[in-house]
Amino acid sequence: MLNLFGGVLLMENNFLDRLYKKIFHSLSDMVFIMEVVDGKRFKYVAANEVAMEHADLNNKEFLGKVLEEVLPKNIAEVLNGHYTNAYLQGEAYVFEDYVISKNKQFYGESKLTVYYDELEKKTYILSITRDITDRKKAEEKLRKLAYEDYLTGLANRKVFEDTLESCLDGVKKGNGINQAAVLLLDVDHFKQVNDQYGHSVGDVLLKKIAEILQNNVKGNGTVARIGGDEFAIVLEVESANEAKNIAKNILKESEEKLLVERNEIVISLSIGIALSSTGRGKTVKKHADAALYEAKENGRNQYKFYQK
Repeated sequence: MLNLFGGVLLMENNFLDRLYKKIFHSLSDMVFIMEVVDGKRFKYVAANEVAMEHADLNNKEFLGKVLEEVLPKNIAEVLNGHYTNAYLQGEAYVFEDYVISKNKQFYGESKLTVYYDELEKKTYILSITRDITDRKKAEEKLRKLAYEDYLTGLANRKVFEDTLESCLDGVKKGNGINQAAVLLLDVDHFKQVNDQYGHSVGDVLLKKIAEILQNNVKGNGTVARIGGDEFAIVLEVESANEAKNIAKNILKESEEKLLVERNEIVISLSIGIALSSTGRGKTVKKHADAALYEAKENGRNQYKFYQK
């Protein structure tokens, strides 16, 4: 067996040889040792037990064979590209990929390290693949926290603001967008719901409202939760009628009794709408806020457009 730790070829039955083998096969990571053939092909020399188990291989099937003889063509081509890059760079090479093995599927981080054996005058690549699924899940959770509302899964305030600015920039540049519409929505008397039924019911209610908004926007805009019971919608519209029709449909659907944890709850929404083909996002939002205030002052359960 090749001792990659010292670049020495150990003799069979040698104590260190047996020790290295024991360590090699006790590793929880997938480990392959590949021999570089003609600088462009890579032959299996050894694999630890974890690697053989996940790859559903045994010594007779793959040792002494190159990647293309063992793996499906598409997978062999991808791995061959990574091994080639590692060989040409001559230093540690790391890549991530989704690994589908016999017994499990996981995100793997592979580190390829090139070794030249002076005794055999051969070049080898040590490949170690580690399961990083938990790390990927944690990263995805952090990503969602940065861009999504934790309760409803809608966009958060930052995404709303960025989307609005982008939409207004598109209007100014004439990217086929006539004007931007902002709808600010507030749940009427939401505090009473929390006081009467509890915050857990209130949270479920907010999720149901989020579904109503998404169903009515249908991917034609961005729906965000920007506060406790405050929601916002950014639309690219040809005319005010588009925003008005969406607001009317939302009000109609929200008037129906909502079943929340065995409680039938009747709610209403107030909506403020502002349109703009100029200006900045903060200004448009301020106008929508003013329209929302007017809707509440005039009895709630209605929409109002901002009027200068």
